[in-house]
Amino acid sequence: MPKKNLSALRPEVGPPRGLLGYLSAAISTGSNATQETDARPRGAPLRPPPQPARLGELLYFDPNGWRESSLGHIAVDIDGITYSWTPKGMHVEPTLDYLKRNSFRDAYSFPLRLSSKELGQIETSMQDYGPHHKYDIFDANCTDPLEDGLQQLGFPIARSPLPLGLRDSLVYNGLIDGNGYHYYPADPEKKRWYPNAPWSVMGGP
Repeated sequence: MPKKNLSALRPEVGPPRGLLGYLSAAISTGSNATQETDARPRGAPLRPPPQPARLGELLYFDPNGWRESSLGHIAVDIDGITYSWTPKGMHVEPTLDYLKRNSFRDAYSFPLRLSSKELGQIETSMQDYGPHHKYDIFDANCTDPLEDGLQQLGFPIARSPLPLGLRDSLVYNGLIDGNGYHYYPADPEKKRWYPNAPWSVMGGP
C-alpha cells in the first residue's frame, strides 16, 4: 500500500473548519492529546511491535463534506472484522467491504500494539458497548467504545469527542506508531461529490 506523509492527517492551511474546528480548539486548550504525533516529548515510549496470534488496527478516516462526516471517523479492525459505533448502533462488517464503502474519504490503518489477550478484551468491549449505550455526538460517539476498552485495560487514554484527538492520544501513549500506517486514498469522484456518508444522514457507519 502507498504511504502518505503524516502531515496529511492534519489540515494543510489554517485551523479545522466548523464544529471540528471549535471542538479541536476546545480540546487543545486542556489536553496533550492533539499535539504533533511525531514529537511526544512527554508521551509513553512506543510499545514494541507485538507478535500476537490476533491482529488489530485503528482505522482513522479523514474529515469529508460538511455534515457529520466533517468530523472524521474512528473504527477498529480485529482479525479482518471492523467495529464501528454509529447513531444506528455498533456496525460490524468485514474490513475490506467496510473500506470499499468508505471510499468517499481517505483512510489510514494503524496497527495496534496490543497483545492477543488485550485485543480479545477490546473485541469484547466493542461487542458489549451497544446494548448499554446510546449514541451521542459529544458523550458517546465513534471514539468512545475504543476509549472505554483501553481504559478498562489500564491505559490512560485522554477522552476526546474527535477522531483526531483519539488517534493522537494513542500515539502519545505508545499504542500506535504515528508514522507506521497504510494509506487508502479516497475515490476522487466520490470525495468531491459526497457531502457526507453516502448511505445515510446522521446515521452512517
